[in-house]
This record gives sequence, C-alpha cells and structure tokens, in this order.
Amino acid sequence: MRQLTPLLAAAALLIAAPVFAQTNTNPNATAPASAPATAPASDSMSVTVYYKQNVYDNDNNKIGQIADVLIGKDGKIENLVIGAGGFLGMGRHDVLVPFSSVKMVKEDATPRNDPKAKNRDRDRDRSDRDARNNYRLVMNITKDALKNQPGYKYDRTAMTWVRDDSNSNSNNTTGRRSTR
Repeated sequence: MRQLTPLLAAAALLIAAPVFAQTNTNPNATAPASAPATAPASDSMSVTVYYKQNVYDNDNNKIGQIADVLIGKDGKIENLVIGAGGFLGMGRHDVLVPFSSVKMVKEDATPRNDPKAKNRDRDRDRSDRDARNNYRLVMNITKDALKNQPGYKYDRTAMTWVRDDSNSNSNNTTGRRSTR
C-alpha cells in the first residue's frame, strides 16, 4: 500500500500538469469580459447611420459618401473618411474629416411645387433616407472645398488609412480611388 501512494500521487500530478500550464501568468493579459449588456442605451445608434451614407452641404447638395468610420482605442468615433467626387467609383477622392464636423439634421418637409425639392428627392437614395427616419448627414463645406482637402488611401498591409501623396490636389482634385 505504501508503494501505491507515491505512484498515485505521480499519476495525479501528470494528469493535472496541463491544467496548471494553462493558467495565465501574463500581467498584460486582458481581464475577462464583464457581464453582457441586456439592452442598448436609449441614445445609442448603429454605425450604419453613417457608414456608406450620403453627405450633403448646407444647400442640400450631395458632396460625398461616408467610406469608413474610424474608431479610436477608447472606443469613440474619431474620424470619418468621405469619398468626394468621382463617377461610379472612378476618380473618387477620399478625405479624412473629424466626426464632429458631420451633423445629423432632420429633413424638413418641403412643398411639392418646389422644383429644387423634386430634384433633391430624385437624386437622393430613398432607402438611405428612410432607414434614418428622415435624417441626413450635413457638413458646413462645399464639394469643391472637400475635394481640395488632402487625400487618403487605405493601406491593406497596415490596415489603416494613410496620406495619399501620389497626386497633387492643386493639379488633380478628383484624387485616386481607394483600393479598399
């Protein structure tokens, strides 16, 4: 019996060794996630309210479309990438703007006999407008001023947006389409 006890202890140690090896001793490891949320906050919005949505100037002219939403390490939206100019994706110039420069504005009901309203409604993507409950994204900038801002392109290797110095904004305001 005395010879069996050390043998059982050695076998138990061999069986438990992988369990001990799996314990995390890394001080930089993240803590386990907290309890899951039960419901979203009442004032929270989906990123789809911004992503791939059209952006307009103060005169309700389309000036671009949100190409990407950039989130900082703290989890807050910092910047938006807006594709300005171009036609059918060709010649688009991607620019980086602060998130705070794009405002969500409730659309006003315009009279049916307003010719500008008819043109805006025809040009506007209705599903885009209806999905946001008649809100639109507005910037206090013209399309030309937006296209003249420095361009950015998506670097797939670095997985981030980088300054696009391959073309000069003074000579070519349409920029280069992102390869994203």
